[in-house]
Amino acid sequence: FPSHDTTVKQFASGLSFNGKRKVIILDEADYLNPQSFQPALRGVMEEFSANCSFILTCNFIEKIIAPIQSRCQSFAITPPTKKDVAIQIANILKKENVQFNPSDLVPIIDGYYPDIRKIINTCQLASSNGVLNVETADITDTDFQLKLIEILKEKDEVRNKFLKIRQLITALLVIPISIS
Repeated sequence: FPSHDTTVKQFASGLSFNGKRKVIILDEADYLNPQSFQPALRGVMEEFSANCSFILTCNFIEKIIAPIQSRCQSFAITPPTKKDVAIQIANILKKENVQFNPSDLVPIIDGYYPDIRKIINTCQLASSNGVLNVETADITDTDFQLKLIEILKEKDEVRNKFLKIRQLITALLVIPISIS
């Protein structure tokens, strides 16, 4: 066992404070090494199943080895829709007495969804004076990054990805000019 594996095993093997079951929560378990840590975790789960419950959270269940998946009950948590997020953010802003235009929420939510924490933090930073003041440059940068990541993840030829990235950059560099 590497050192972090030993820590889980030591905690699981010790007595609980009140004589009841222990609960071990492993957040982002999909990032645990499937070649070494996950098989070791399986052994710990089996050995201490009488007095420990294990809760694993993950974004990519397919990265959890099958023997661990078979010992767990899976719950898929669907993120709220953009509309639901907008309603909740509007409620938060109203409760905090922040003046805002509902249309100002659109670029923030589009730029950071589904990262609700980032949406809330952005609204908080943009409303320090009691009025929501959206800085679209920050949102555009994030929106650009998300679109770039989407292009890179696509199962497409490298040349097509390159062309799409060029189009994305070109679209970003187009600056509207108003003539008075």
